[in-house]
Amino acid sequence: MLSSLILVLLEARIGKGAALVTAKTNLSDLTANFSDGFCQLCAIEAMRKEVEFNTD
Repeated sequence: MLSSLILVLLEARIGKGAALVTAKTNLSDLTANFSDGFCQLCAIEAMRKEVEFNTD
């Protein structure tokens, strides 16, 4: 559910299909090894920063 919310927010902010695919992949990779909410939020923040730099 959290992943879905983040992806909706990213889609609204980015508005680019390729960037959204990258964001989905990064979100999966970053959150795969985290079990608690705090680590997931850290991973989402790291992914968000990466997406900002990769939206050419």
